[in-house]
Amino acid sequence: MEDLAVEVAPLAFASYCAALLEAKRSGALPDGGAWQAAGAVKVLDLKGTHRALCEHSDAAREAAGEAKGALDTRSLQLQNLLYERHHYEKEIASCRAWRSAYSDEQIALLPDTEFESHPLAAEKGLAGEEEPHQRMLNRLAHEVAFRQEYVKTLEGIRAQRDALAADVAQKRSTVAGLEGEMSKLLAAARGVQQQYSIRLPDAGGKPEGGEGGAQGNGEPEGGRVEVGAPTGRWQLVVVYRGKHDPLCVTYLAALQHLMPEFEELSCDVVAVSADSRGKACSFVAYGINEDQMRRWGLYVSRPLGPEESVNLFSEPAVFLINPAGLVHALVYSNASFARPDLKQMVQGIKMIQDRRQPIRGTYY
Repeated sequence: MEDLAVEVAPLAFASYCAALLEAKRSGALPDGGAWQAAGAVKVLDLKGTHRALCEHSDAAREAAGEAKGALDTRSLQLQNLLYERHHYEKEIASCRAWRSAYSDEQIALLPDTEFESHPLAAEKGLAGEEEPHQRMLNRLAHEVAFRQEYVKTLEGIRAQRDALAADVAQKRSTVAGLEGEMSKLLAAARGVQQQYSIRLPDAGGKPEGGEGGAQGNGEPEGGRVEVGAPTGRWQLVVVYRGKHDPLCVTYLAALQHLMPEFEELSCDVVAVSADSRGKACSFVAYGINEDQMRRWGLYVSRPLGPEESVNLFSEPAVFLINPAGLVHALVYSNASFARPDLKQMVQGIKMIQDRRQPIRGTYY
């Protein structure tokens, strides 16, 4: 009806104007007052129609604004949903592409049949679910509880391990104290041995796990120095070129100066070379042969002249052997001037003993 009224008022005013123009052209104008009144009515109808159209336009604009707001809201919600969808798809793809250090079989859930019959699932009321999604949630909850039980067991085992480690540390401390007492007894025995010129009998042959031997010159009547035998004490074996090398003489003098410090560390010191007994009379050991040099992995040199030596001689090396008879540290050199600093050796042995540091460098 409103649309019909909107169309009628303009048409009626147009018909009135057309009739008025026609009367003017024909010269038969009627009474002006009647036509003026009729025209005023038509104008009022037209204004009313215009006002109705304006009001209708405002209402339509408001309705369009509300509809646009609702559309924007729905569009924003749709964009949020699309973003969430893309995010979930990306995370799902990332999870599926991730590869653990363990195989899928190692970290997989318990098989469905085992899950149904597992006591923990029955205890927590997780078994017997038919709906697939809830059933998977129940299996995951069961897996969490199942692994928590294993974690508790693991923590108990770790506590036992720590207790055993503490007990072992205490026993090691006791043994370390005994080593100190034994070192004192051995030192006292050496003093008695030297005082009364007592020579211990040679065990004969190479000890089990030993690296070999050399003729000793540290006792009044000589003897053999066994290298690598488990004696309960540390052993520092210094291989030098020979008395012909002045650097060796200087190095052995420094070694002699540090002997009290090595003794405090319960470390026996052996200096050995390929010199003859006559040339090595002022040193500790002599007579290492070529076969022993090669078995020890030493660098071997030929003399440049008779003033050096008449035989092959070894280049410098240092072996640190622990109380178990195992090589704890070693330094090889193929030149006389490349030797480890003896003071640093003392500090290193003390650090190894204090920290109970194991043998290092066992991988290559």
